[in-house]
Amino acid sequence: MKGKNRLHWALVSYMFCKKMQEHPKEYLDYQRRIAEKILKEEFRNKFHVEFNRDKVIKGENGKPQWPEGENIYFNVTNTNGFVACAFSDIDIGVDAEKIRPIRMAAARRCCTSEEIEYILGVSDPSFSPVPEGDICQGMDAGRFFRLWTLKESYIKMTGEGLRFPLQEVSFSLQKRQRGGEEIRCSQSGCFLQRQIGEYWISLCARQEVEAAWRKLPPPSGI
Repeated sequence: MKGKNRLHWALVSYMFCKKMQEHPKEYLDYQRRIAEKILKEEFRNKFHVEFNRDKVIKGENGKPQWPEGENIYFNVTNTNGFVACAFSDIDIGVDAEKIRPIRMAAARRCCTSEEIEYILGVSDPSFSPVPEGDICQGMDAGRFFRLWTLKESYIKMTGEGLRFPLQEVSFSLQKRQRGGEEIRCSQSGCFLQRQIGEYWISLCARQEVEAAWRKLPPPSGI
């Protein structure tokens, strides 16, 4: 648009795949092959270069990245039955999780008191409807995984991983007057997310981006 700087772009390409039944190592290898397929396809489509894993280097904090100077950034995530890759012209991180029951103790290890209130839907974060070690029937698992994937997308964008204390990257979700929600974070970054079936997927970019989401057909021959 005239008079405004062009926004950076991001693309999240995702694919549903078969769910794990046995042999976690073999399943992880299967998902890695799917991610490789997505990376090769989108590198050709978006960057007009061939993806070669031998060319991937370790950047700051050990994060896998393409060689500097080419404005090519990518990140990969996988969870049971789902694989996604994010691409951009700036630094990004992506995380996806299948919504499933969780334990209260796990939530308290990574969430602030305000986030616990949001997950429980109460104003007293000390309230716990079940013992700490048990599956929390009163907890909204969807809300937890909204927060978890946002936190993970941030630490994957920076490359710090779980070395970064997750309670130090906190979120609040504010309703907009015109509909939708605004994602507010204690750290800097542009955050976007979607619920896709039984999965939450979150994207974090170093700066504001215009993002597209692309569903790919199920894998064949993998």
